[in-house]
Amino acid sequence: VIRRTGNAGTAWVARDAGVTVDLLGVSASGTSNAWVVGEQGIIARTSDSGVNWTRATLGTGRLYAVRFISATAGWIAGQGGRIYSTIDGGATWTERTSGTSAHLRALAFASATIGWAVGDAGTIRATVDGGLTWTAQTSGTSVTLHAVAARSATEAWAAGEDGTILRTTNGGTTWQPIDAGQQPDVAFHAAAMGTAPFGWIAGDASTIVRLGGGSPSPAVDVLPAIGDPAVTELRSRLFVERRQEVGEHLRLNLSAYLDGLVADRRSSGGSGSSSNAIIRPGDLYAEVFSRRFDLRVGASRLV
Repeated sequence: VIRRTGNAGTAWVARDAGVTVDLLGVSASGTSNAWVVGEQGIIARTSDSGVNWTRATLGTGRLYAVRFISATAGWIAGQGGRIYSTIDGGATWTERTSGTSAHLRALAFASATIGWAVGDAGTIRATVDGGLTWTAQTSGTSVTLHAVAARSATEAWAAGEDGTILRTTNGGTTWQPIDAGQQPDVAFHAAAMGTAPFGWIAGDASTIVRLGGGSPSPAVDVLPAIGDPAVTELRSRLFVERRQEVGEHLRLNLSAYLDGLVADRRSSGGSGSSSNAIIRPGDLYAEVFSRRFDLRVGASRLV
């Protein structure tokens, strides 16, 4: 399922990429260019806001994550430690050596040169040359990491199973575990950075961790549960494709998958309200946007 919004999530339009396998990752650059990846090595790209798609395959394994920082420069990570890079918008891809056989499940880039990939068994790989080469970093954990987000060349956050949250402030030389009061049985699946100091990590049982902008920081917030909290999961991927300085006023719209229901939470400066909406089962969205501009967002199938 692919959907696109042009009004900060108020309305969504379905787009058909012509694929039948599950899509696991999405990234966008500008208002027209987007890429999706998924099962069986599928990759599809559009340059006209999803009206038409060009499809290709990279091997036969599962591709978990895709990240573009411009219309031309992007990366893909997937099963067995595979990493690919492109400089022509995805027309061609070059496989890079990651140095690991662990599945790589998330990508984040702070710039055109500095980025991270995370995945199984606490694996963290880093690049300082635009993904040409990757080196190992020590996470200090053996759990699967599902999410990573970068605020700068020195600060990044990673999160995953067993309530694990990690932070580096020195480019990954060291990663420190963060205790935000999260429950140890919560698995985190999404992370995104907003305008400093704001950031969010989201996961199972409607759990969201605010990384900055309040006291204490970081701190855990549990969104209103829909149905049984034990099976309500925020297994989403957050895609912040553009950002703009707007002071401290940000809104968070975070969608939770459960039988086609969405828990919608909006906040500004720490206060907010909640409401429910209905979407088609299997659709999944997450947006982080400011109050002053339309932010491109991503949508992916539940995995």
